[in-house]
Amino acid sequence: LRENALVVNALQRHATVVAQLSVAEGFGLTLTEAMWKARPVVTTGVGGLAEQVVPGRHGLVLPGDGGDVAGGAARAFDRLLADPQLARHLGDAARRRVAEQFLPDRQLRRWGALLTELVAATAPDLAAPDAVAPDRATPEARS
Repeated sequence: LRENALVVNALQRHATVVAQLSVAEGFGLTLTEAMWKARPVVTTGVGGLAEQVVPGRHGLVLPGDGGDVAGGAARAFDRLLADPQLARHLGDAARRRVAEQFLPDRQLRRWGALLTELVAATAPDLAAPDAVAPDRATPEARS
């Protein structure tokens, strides 16, 4: 399994373009790894892939409606290979997107913010900045 990860890493690092052409997909880890490596990506606009890549901004996105995916992919590859500046721009933007949206610390912060918002909506006293859980209160505060 580790050898497979090393092979995928090496292939992505040396690829000119990385494609993930799925008919259905949750979160595309392969796509995110390529984006983190600042590779221009070509993907289908299905499931989580459609949320990971803003078309023309972080990569090229093909319709996920089952049309001519092979032909669309060939045209996308041709476009990126013919325009290295566009490929570089998309790759750089893709890396920024991963850094801003998909790294674990970002996810943890978003979860924390969501939980704080939910607590504030249901129990405003607990969400107050100076609120202290009763078992954490100082002896003076308990009296």
